[in-house]
Amino acid sequence: MVRALASLLALTLVPLAVGCGARSNLEIGEQQDPPPSDPPPDPPPLDPPDPPDPPDPPDPPDPPVPPECAGPEVTYIYVVTGNNELLAFKPQTNTVELKGTLDCPTNGTPFSMAVSRDAIAQVLYTDGNIYEVDIEDASCVATPYVPPPSDDPFFQFGMGYAANSEDDGETLYVAGITFSEPSAGLASIDTETYQASFIGPFTENPGNAIELTPTGIDGPLYGYFLNSQAPGGTLVQIDTTSGVIVESTTLNIGNGSGSLAVAWWGGDFYVFFGQGGNTTVTRYDPDTMQIQDVGTIQGSVVGAGVSTCAPDQLP
Repeated sequence: MVRALASLLALTLVPLAVGCGARSNLEIGEQQDPPPSDPPPDPPPLDPPDPPDPPDPPDPPDPPVPPECAGPEVTYIYVVTGNNELLAFKPQTNTVELKGTLDCPTNGTPFSMAVSRDAIAQVLYTDGNIYEVDIEDASCVATPYVPPPSDDPFFQFGMGYAANSEDDGETLYVAGITFSEPSAGLASIDTETYQASFIGPFTENPGNAIELTPTGIDGPLYGYFLNSQAPGGTLVQIDTTSGVIVESTTLNIGNGSGSLAVAWWGGDFYVFFGQGGNTTVTRYDPDTMQIQDVGTIQGSVVGAGVSTCAPDQLP
């Protein structure tokens, strides 16, 4: 039995030894080298980053505000277009800012404008009515002004405030416009009662259309006529007690077939002349006699107002 068992074990171990010998012929852990490959492409070059945008230039300082005036907002020029847009024009940068759209209760369109020291614009419409407009938001309030008949020489007019000589106040002045004949002259409107008072005819009348402007906190009233017999216009200083033209200067700005507005600021006069749907802004320096176009406003500017708070020089 032992011998037989030993023989059986021997027979059993033989295949095991053979099996182990078969595994030992493999090279354990050996790996085949991968085929060679091309080197990776160079990364694309990086574009340099864009330089940062330059900072916006700082806003110019507001002009000094006289004590009689409501605030810095009344030191700028305001213009109104035939499309009821109220714009602030800033002469330091020759730019405009939309303040709002007028929605006065009328079927007419704006015709002329003046701005008071307390930030209220008086806006005349083509139907003869005057409305008070807040220059900050273009909100509109009706006034008790009663227009004259449509054939009256003061049914439509240019307008502008001027400082009073006898006190610290200001007065709203108007100049008649008919377009078909010379202006009837100068009148004033009391903005408490909205009663008009005739002052006198102009001693010179070079055109049928005229707009008015103050010239600072204590300056005289000026007007700008569009000449009826020649190109350009005439800048005039007006005596507010009589309508007498104190001095006049002919300028090659505008012609007789366009919209007109005028304002004084920083010692210079700005004429807004509209034609073909746009308005050219032209500056006249009375010291150097230089005339320069300084900008264009989309739309027809039909009125400009600057208060007597406007500075007499650039801030």
